[in-house]
Amino acid sequence: MSQTPPSITAETLDRFCSNCGYNLRGITSTTCPECGLSIGAADVFVIPWENRKTFGRFSTFVRTAALATFRPKRFATAIGAPIDDRSARRFRLIVVLLAALPIVISLCGVMIAKHGAEFLLDFDADFLRPALDPKSGRTWQLTFVFFAGATMPPVLPIGVIITFCLGLSAPGLWFRAGGIDEQRQMRLIAISRYACAPWAWLIVPTAAFVAALWIANVVAGGYGEMDSRLLYSSGATMLFVLISAWWTNIRMLARTTRCGVFYMLAAGISLPVTWAVSAAIGLGLFPCVVGLVWIIIDSLRR
Repeated sequence: MSQTPPSITAETLDRFCSNCGYNLRGITSTTCPECGLSIGAADVFVIPWENRKTFGRFSTFVRTAALATFRPKRFATAIGAPIDDRSARRFRLIVVLLAALPIVISLCGVMIAKHGAEFLLDFDADFLRPALDPKSGRTWQLTFVFFAGATMPPVLPIGVIITFCLGLSAPGLWFRAGGIDEQRQMRLIAISRYACAPWAWLIVPTAAFVAALWIANVVAGGYGEMDSRLLYSSGATMLFVLISAWWTNIRMLARTTRCGVFYMLAAGISLPVTWAVSAAIGLGLFPCVVGLVWIIIDSLRR
């Protein structure tokens, strides 16, 4: 007979001092016996995902994602406890899959329905016509190379995954602070992987957006009032995810590294730039590289 997993409470988890990492489980004192820091129930935190084998993967993942998204300052106190880097990597991988999966499935569905990815050439004829005009010089060459790769069915889905992999891992570079011991540096790198948690909620607006498009084009035969509201709400939720992801990284960075104002300002400015560059690499550069390689291979065959 299977047993019901115990509930996740402060009493059932190890508790660590946010300053020195001393295990406070079972200690009723108001100060840490190791370093003397004044502590309370809210001053220590253990990442729920670290206890997924005991409390279940689904519940600990949702709890971890929610805490990192809505209480990043509280989540950052986990820096005082041992953090399993392998678990952190696995958490980030799941977030990448959750964020990218609806988009990948949608692209694959459209490609199956359209019998390929050539539908990309029909999006906006007025825009594509000058770009594909040989008289435009290098613009034509670049556009030709891009579509040579993008119209190959596997390229764009893979590009979406590359975009999220790069975008969710690059902010971790700001967590590599100097002048600290190696053990704390390893904990900083591990906790930076949890800062991508808000992206896990992207599956909700993306799925709603895809559903709205499907309802509009298949069921209703056009964009109705209900469909427009669903599209606008999905866009607003996507914007919330972007802002939350930015805020979570900034709050965790400030709490765990205790960096200066200029460092925080540079990190805050670089995050949106990093995400834009990741999208440019995954959805722009990658199709161009594939297209160029394919053109070279095809020319050699002739």
